[in-house]
Amino acid sequence: MSITPDKAPESLLASDPNALFLQRTDEINELLDSGASLSGHERNCFFLNTGDGRFASASATSGFDFSDDARAVARSDWDHDGDLDLWFANRTAPRLRFLRNNGNHDAHFVALRLRGTSSNRDGIGARVVIKSGKRTLLRSLRAGEGFLGQSSKWLHFGLGKEPTIDSIVVHWPGGKSESFSGAVADGWFALKQSEGRAKRWQRPKREIRLTKRPFALPESSEQAAVRLCARMPIPSLTCYDSAGKAETIVPAKGRGLFVSIWASWCPACQSEFAEFAAKKSQLEKAGFDMLALCVNGLGEGDETTFAEAEARLGKYGIKIAHRRADTKLLEQLRIIANRIIAQNDPLPLPSGFLLDPNGDVAAFYRGPAPVKRLLEDVATLALADPAAIFRAGLPSKGTWIGNTRRHPLDRLVNEFIDADFTDVGLAFARKHEKAFASPTSYAEVFSRVGNRYAAADKLDAAIGNYRDALAIDDKSPTTHFNLALAFERQLKVDEALVEYRRAIALDPSITVAHLNRGAILARGDAAQLKAGIASLQEAVRLNPNLGASHYHLGMALERAQQFPQALQHYRRAALLAPDHLGNAMQLAHVLERGGQFGDALAEYGKIREIYPDSVQVSFQTGLVLEKLKRPAEAARYYRASLTHQPKFVPALNNLAWLLATTKDPKVAALPEAVELAMRAAKLTKFKQAPILDTLATAHFAAGQRQLARETLNQAIPLARAAGHAAFATELEAKLQSYQDSQN
Repeated sequence: MSITPDKAPESLLASDPNALFLQRTDEINELLDSGASLSGHERNCFFLNTGDGRFASASATSGFDFSDDARAVARSDWDHDGDLDLWFANRTAPRLRFLRNNGNHDAHFVALRLRGTSSNRDGIGARVVIKSGKRTLLRSLRAGEGFLGQSSKWLHFGLGKEPTIDSIVVHWPGGKSESFSGAVADGWFALKQSEGRAKRWQRPKREIRLTKRPFALPESSEQAAVRLCARMPIPSLTCYDSAGKAETIVPAKGRGLFVSIWASWCPACQSEFAEFAAKKSQLEKAGFDMLALCVNGLGEGDETTFAEAEARLGKYGIKIAHRRADTKLLEQLRIIANRIIAQNDPLPLPSGFLLDPNGDVAAFYRGPAPVKRLLEDVATLALADPAAIFRAGLPSKGTWIGNTRRHPLDRLVNEFIDADFTDVGLAFARKHEKAFASPTSYAEVFSRVGNRYAAADKLDAAIGNYRDALAIDDKSPTTHFNLALAFERQLKVDEALVEYRRAIALDPSITVAHLNRGAILARGDAAQLKAGIASLQEAVRLNPNLGASHYHLGMALERAQQFPQALQHYRRAALLAPDHLGNAMQLAHVLERGGQFGDALAEYGKIREIYPDSVQVSFQTGLVLEKLKRPAEAARYYRASLTHQPKFVPALNNLAWLLATTKDPKVAALPEAVELAMRAAKLTKFKQAPILDTLATAHFAAGQRQLARETLNQAIPLARAAGHAAFATELEAKLQSYQDSQN
């Protein structure tokens, strides 16, 4: 059987590094959205070089042990006073810290700026070695420091109490080394490749005044008002009137729409509408409409009604439409809000969305919307220029990197699809096709829908969406692969092979595509078997640590009569996935079929340690022990198999045969043999010749010779009807011997 990646063990996912990376990224983002920290809330660490090859922790005494979720630290002599200042970049507030170095200025230094000519211009990758007195100092010029960080390109050397520089050697990228003269302590110098002499650089004449102040995080609040830097298109949303009739939430032509989610029992909602009532005239003059979405009765134990909410809302005397929300609408609005503020929490009451005349989100309010802020946001709805909208959404004045922004629609679409709003998400994607970053990202929407249908075993729908995705972008190896899987699950192996081949042509490194293609081919004729072995060997080459590849390659080699090679791969599969029952059982089976009964018995013993309740393992152990002429132990394992599954016909049959035919008087039990064989015959409705043969043998051994002959007379035509002529002849000979014994 081929492997389905979405249901495979992690060892299989590891064969597709990109899929595993995306899966782990999603998991990390979910943790971060829930408030977790990548640093485990560990304080920053600072280690001091003691000068004797060791480092000492000076985290607390240095003052660097902030509890920030830090990402990078960059070094720069920002104020040009001869010592290094530090910039910290954090994931959490404060996003940026500047630590000015006001330490002892009695120590000496030298700062060097490289300029490459035959190497890269900035000298990135160069190593500079300075000898100063008894000390040798080394610095390398790097293009990055930590996560998205970059230190100054000035290489700073602390000289301590030593006022002289004996030599400077630059090892440029490319391998050339060059000595420089002319540099002295306590200065800045430029070193240009091939010139050999340092040129003094004069620091700018400027006075820097920084006011030292402690950083205090603002008090935490569940409330927020966010004006977006770019309008956010959203899928079509549906609410209901008092009679239960569905309505699409859409602004009136040329007007904005403020949508508030509320409940009549919510104090914060009441406060919001009370303020709206107090400033009714200002709101009406602003030229926008309002819609209240009622959630009365939706929460567990909430017995309030829409009519109660209607009555309370009417008391405020404000011009506002009132409609009913359902749980689907609330979840859709939560998804939209999560794209604005990543919280993954249920929406608080009240929550508000300001839509522009096009129906795009212009602002979001977590908690009551202050009228002053709401009116300011409404005033920006007249803006049409993306640059103007961007500037209006900035939280503070200043120079910002970048101009206009666009919301990545694929994320919103995918979240709707993942929340089982597939039709809504697809309709939204089709409406905004041109807004996607590329045809590839647009095609991935349909591929994602295909994955959801495939996971739900709706394979026709899955195949349809995969084909839609490939009609947009036929260069996706993953989509071809998933389409192949869907075809294979429908037993359309020819179509599956075509898609596996296309996936491999686009990306030859997809291990599982080689694996599944090989597993299919290995079940075919001689030519296909050969091609299947080659495909499986490629899967093993790409990922030698994937047990499934070794397992299927072992099966193919066994079918090709290459037993030593097959055994080798079965062993490897069992080693890589010792907990996988199929791998271990196949290895034991091959050893058993090869007559290596002792080794097979040892393997079954290992499997029993992991699967002590496995019916099949106990049964196979009994078979091997029977072949080893150890009937007492064989009977014990057959009985163990029946303890786990009393109606397991193979164990009933084999134990009955053993008890009826063994020469060991301590094992033989003829009445029990008849009883077990009769149970097996009844379970198979007296329709299987081998079972009836066992019953006849048990009857004969127990002295019930007439019953034995009658049973064989039943078995012989069944064997012939099943096409087992040789077995039928054998039964006829046995019947004759039973008749002769009577005479």
